[in-house]
Amino acid sequence: MEIEMKLRTDLLLLLISLFVTTSVYALPPYMGISIGENLSFQETSCPQIATTVLQEDGFQKIILAENSATLFAAYRNKPPYQYKALVKCLPDKGIVIVVVVANSTQYVRTKADQLRLQIQRYTRTLINPETKIRPIKSTIPPYFGISVGENLSFTDSSCQQSAQQVLKQAGFQKIIFSKSGMTIFAAYRKQSPYQYKALVKCLSEPGLVIVVVVADSLKQIKLKAYRLRQQIQHQLDSKPSPNESKGDCNNCEAGKDNNVDSPEKPNPDKAKLNPKKIQEEEAINGNNSQLTSEAWESTLLSQPICLKKAKVAVKAAGFNQDFDLSESSAQGKNQNNYIGLIRCVTTEEFVFFWVKGANATTRKQLVDQLQRQF
Repeated sequence: MEIEMKLRTDLLLLLISLFVTTSVYALPPYMGISIGENLSFQETSCPQIATTVLQEDGFQKIILAENSATLFAAYRNKPPYQYKALVKCLPDKGIVIVVVVANSTQYVRTKADQLRLQIQRYTRTLINPETKIRPIKSTIPPYFGISVGENLSFTDSSCQQSAQQVLKQAGFQKIIFSKSGMTIFAAYRKQSPYQYKALVKCLSEPGLVIVVVVADSLKQIKLKAYRLRQQIQHQLDSKPSPNESKGDCNNCEAGKDNNVDSPEKPNPDKAKLNPKKIQEEEAINGNNSQLTSEAWESTLLSQPICLKKAKVAVKAAGFNQDFDLSESSAQGKNQNNYIGLIRCVTTEEFVFFWVKGANATTRKQLVDQLQRQF
């Protein structure tokens, strides 16, 4: 009963329209999200169960992502599709995330809840269907990108503030909160009607930040979700910890007087002492984009193998000077002072290629060279 009450509390109360004024509604697609927690399932069983649920509900074109933990599906009820759905399994956390997108506001929220509850019923009865998932390469828009940050520490209000700030800085407009306040929706008007729409979900208890990006083009959509999530986490790291915030600690001053140890906070100034670290963050966050060129591609590689290949590729592409290898990236400088970087984001199943320099044509050629060498 306690788990059920918590699940009900975590259900998204989706606001299906975005406002510029009280009389102007946002354009589709519309998004709904539903999250189930405290579940028990295996890494392989969750995609199989989700596939069975989607198929029973009439979804077609079910695609299994390369990490076997994320599924995409399209529901052909009206041409071209009435719904598209994403299911993300986090077996180590016991969490299932269901996102539904449709061009109509009707039932978009209840459809996400319905699918998530049916997946939970299968997991609780320990049914492990043997449905085979056949990946299908061809599909139609809208397309999904999802990025999940785990093992984080934040309050609900700090996450909301950080997400809102990051979305505004990224050029997103029409930013609204759900009635529960734990979900943020935004539309990015770069091309008519929108180039991207985004959803941010904050779950403070399990320490999760979930970012979903929807667009009519596959270009950069996975990288867009990852960048937004990374930037939100950086904003959270720069805020005071929950134990130090006013109102959450009535004895903070007493604790200081008694020399009570508090956890060390990240120090943003430390990063400034490492130019290579700054370069790496600048690349993945998309800063100074007028002087940079980039590309990304999907990968099945493990992190150690990816880093090994990145090291070889960066050097083979001529970026031998000031070479640096971190836990996630390989970077160096060539004889013309162009900086090249390859970042392995295997948890999100992609590799990122980035070059910084003065000439756009040269940058593009060097990015292509990094990809070929990799």
